[in-house]
Amino acid sequence: MTPLPIRLRLTLWNFAVLSSAGIAVCAATWFLLRQSLERAAEGSPEIMARGLSPAAHAVVSQSMSIARLHIFAHDLLMLAPLLLFLTAFLSYWMSRKAMQPIADLARLARQICDHSVNLRIPVSKVNDEISDISTTLNQMLNRADAVNRSIRDFTANAAHELRSPVALICAEVDAAVSSPRSNQEYRESFANLHQEIIHMSGLLDNMLMLARADAGTELLSYEVIDAGRLVRWVGDKWSHSMRQALLEFHVETCCAPALIRADLVSIQRLLNILLENAWRYTPPGGSITLRATADSERVLLEVRDTGVGISGEHLPRLFQRFYRVDSVRSRQLGGSGLGLALAKWIADQHQATLIVESEIGVGTCFRISIEPQRCPEASLRKTLVMAGSVSPGPRETNDTRA
Repeated sequence: MTPLPIRLRLTLWNFAVLSSAGIAVCAATWFLLRQSLERAAEGSPEIMARGLSPAAHAVVSQSMSIARLHIFAHDLLMLAPLLLFLTAFLSYWMSRKAMQPIADLARLARQICDHSVNLRIPVSKVNDEISDISTTLNQMLNRADAVNRSIRDFTANAAHELRSPVALICAEVDAAVSSPRSNQEYRESFANLHQEIIHMSGLLDNMLMLARADAGTELLSYEVIDAGRLVRWVGDKWSHSMRQALLEFHVETCCAPALIRADLVSIQRLLNILLENAWRYTPPGGSITLRATADSERVLLEVRDTGVGISGEHLPRLFQRFYRVDSVRSRQLGGSGLGLALAKWIADQHQATLIVESEIGVGTCFRISIEPQRCPEASLRKTLVMAGSVSPGPRETNDTRA
């Protein structure tokens, strides 16, 4: 059964209330009038002058009261249609007056579209239900506007990021097929193409994971792992790349197991992102330290470098998607600006805190603070084995520090 419109239901409610009140007033008037007529008839000089007996006097008084009540009832019935009409009109007017602010809200909300997303519903100064609805709608519009702006910015930035490697690939291919070249020149062209394909693959991989994260379809499988064992394993994967870049690489862990509850693949990816940023922005001769420490309250995973550093004005926006401190240098180094945004999302999924400290010319430190997990010894041996079973390469992500 289809429910009645709110305005019609409110009108019927008002009509019922007003009609009930009118009937109650008429009944009270009838009762009071009857009592008044009976008292007036008992002391009427006209009846007393007739010298009637008490019984006859009572009959005559009752007859006169009934006759006057009949006249009152007749007049009341004659006025009933008018009273009903006035009651219905008053009920409709009251419901319309009560629903008018909601109708105004609906009219203003219909005016908000794709071309007028900045419009907002006025909020009355009266602290009532209508102002609460207006405030709630404005907050919803603000969130929707922020989401739409984020989607537009993400699409524009993604198109811009993909355009550069595609243009380079097209240029390399055109140069290779335009004229005969030596085998060495072909090898150099293919090497350049391979680098651009790797860059595009990493960019698309990060974009896909962020898209799944936004949609809520990126599922993580949590298990208890030893942070010290994890750090040593990730450090072993990066040691060769650090030596090739002429960087001093140190891995420091605590003696006792530092257990955390984490998704093994994603926490490795988080460390790889931070290490790759340090590897990109630390000049030859510098040092990078990967550290895992623990106390009774938190487990700390730390990546510290002696690179170029980041100015303090850039730190608040460092985890925004496609944000770069130096966009030209970042693209030259192969970064996409998505890695730190992805790292922040992974940290949030682990209920961890990702903190960055940096100083120009001194270096940068990324610190992950995560709650420790206690695990029986039998499960600990199992998770230590699992921590060494997955082997993503150190160049899994292609990103930049900002």
